[in-house]
Amino acid sequence: MTGHAALSQMKRSGVTGKSQAIWGLLLSYLGLFFSIIVVVILIVLIFAGVGVGLFDKIIPFFQK
Repeated sequence: MTGHAALSQMKRSGVTGKSQAIWGLLLSYLGLFFSIIVVVILIVLIFAGVGVGLFDKIIPFFQK
């Protein structure tokens, strides 16, 4: 959000550094994209572990 505001302000004021602002936005969107992918993969793995009974073997181990 602040990257978009900074880029907008740069366009109005004519300040240099536009390429750095664009790279910052690009990297932040890539980070957000990969974070979402990791969360989706973790959710899939958790449900896959529940489906094969993995947690039935792990939970009693921690209850001892």
